[in-house]
Formats: sequence, C-alpha cells, structure tokens
Amino acid sequence: MNKYLKISYDLTPDMPIFENNPSNKYKEVNSFKKGDNWSSASVTIFTHNGTHIDAPYHFYPRGKKIGDYQIKEFIFNRCSVLDIVKKVGESINANDLCGGEDKKCDLLLIRTGFGRKRKESAYIHNGPWLHPEATDVILKNYPKLKAIGIDTISIASPQHLKKGEAAHRILLKKVMIIEDLNLEIVPERIKRIFVIPLFVKDVDSMPCTAFAEVEE
Repeated sequence: MNKYLKISYDLTPDMPIFENNPSNKYKEVNSFKKGDNWSSASVTIFTHNGTHIDAPYHFYPRGKKIGDYQIKEFIFNRCSVLDIVKKVGESINANDLCGGEDKKCDLLLIRTGFGRKRKESAYIHNGPWLHPEATDVILKNYPKLKAIGIDTISIASPQHLKKGEAAHRILLKKVMIIEDLNLEIVPERIKRIFVIPLFVKDVDSMPCTAFAEVEE
C-alpha cells in the first residue's frame, strides 16, 4: 500500500516570507457569528509566499506562465533527494553536487536541513542559497530534469540578490523552481511527487500543495 506525505506548508498571514514580499491576508466576509447563514472569506496571497512554483515568466517576458502548463507536468515520477547540509548564509556550490543521486531524475530535491530554522529570522534574511555556478552543473548533470526543489525560502538570499537573480535566470531557461518545501519528512525512496499550484491565468508563479507518494 502507498501513503501520501504533504511536503508543502500551509498558507497563513504570519508565515515567513522573503524580504519585502507583501503578507498574505485573510478577511471574513460572511460568518455565523455575524448572523449569516453561511461562512465565506476573502483571501489575498502573494505569488511567492510559502511553498510555491516559479515558472519561466518570473524572469523572462516570453517565458511560460503557470497557467500554460498541463496538469501532468506537475507530476514527477523519478525523484531524487540530494542532502547538502548548510548553515546560515552558506552557498550551495558546484563542489556540493557530486553525490550518487539519480542523474535521470525529473525532480531534484536539495535538502539543506535549514527547514528546521523556519521559525527563526535567519530563514528569511540569511538562509542558504544556490550559487549560479551550481545551477550550470545541475542543468548539465540532470538532462531529464523538469524541476528543482529546495527547503529554503528561496534559491536566493537577500544577502546575495544579484547572484540569486542569476541562478533563477539560468534554471528557468529549462526547469521550474519549487521553493520553501518541507523536506524533513521525505524518505529516501519516493514513488512520485505531486506539486499542484493554483491555476491562475497570466501569473509568473503560484503557491502550491506538494505531496509525496511513498510505500508504507
């Protein structure tokens, strides 16, 4: 039998977000407390808050948008987890990408262990980040790759914005980027991973629900 593990974070107004991102907002519209016969709410979310997918349009004016993908493109059948433990402010560089992971994977997950610090300020302001030189190695070494995921707030850090922008541009030429994943609970053996965004027309990126299918 198989079981499913949610590896995305719930969206909340007080969740950690990248520097200068607007916060998510929740506003009750109808409620039983006010005497209404039903409950409803208005929810405002930013496209890059929480677990989300960056599509090429994030950096390329003619790039693919989230709504341009087919649902099957968010199902990954050959997933590999690469453990690269990093501390505050450390970069993930080309020399870190020499493990024995599956080079034919369609989803590469980089687990830095920094998700344990998600409630700390360092997670927002000075987390591990992906060096542009490492992104070149990733695209060269993983020819079947459709997406890369990471357990940090972004592959970029506010302390290294220019290099973070360069890393995004290199990857988004060919693959999607999934940021702020909960990878602590991901086992070594994974059958499939589903990363399902809200399908909103004409946007560059979108929060998503991600879950892994694993064997009991």
